[in-house]
Amino acid sequence: MTNTKKSLRFITAFTLILAMVLSIASLPAFAGGVETWYSGFVAEAPFTMTGYNITPAKTMGASGNLYIDATYRVVDSDKYSTPVKCTLEIRDIYGNVLATTNTTFSSQLLIPLCLNVTQGQKIHVYMGAYDATTGVARRVQITYSHFIS
Repeated sequence: MTNTKKSLRFITAFTLILAMVLSIASLPAFAGGVETWYSGFVAEAPFTMTGYNITPAKTMGASGNLYIDATYRVVDSDKYSTPVKCTLEIRDIYGNVLATTNTTFSSQLLIPLCLNVTQGQKIHVYMGAYDATTGVARRVQITYSHFIS
């Protein structure tokens, strides 16, 4: 085989291996398993959703009061036209609501929620945003944090 063909095969193989490594490295963090929340304050990265979002299961790494603060900010085209009904819930892994708050707002709102949790307990955080009048899903940006004390 000539040196050119060997070089071409090496470059092709190297490119394929690099593509495989980069595709694995870009998997979301929760793909490795259930996330554990420990004592202390953690601010999650902001995200945008339309309608609702439910987090993957979170395992409580400590017992105590779990505090969640979520800031909802309307970002859709109907930003100021009608109020938004937002919901923040903590659910068990079977979907049962353990703590909830519902409120209506126009542009931006901070919602606190608290629940006594035990170490090893698994929960989901549900967040919803709908038009308060029509029930149509609204687009909001959410920033939330959690703290176990």
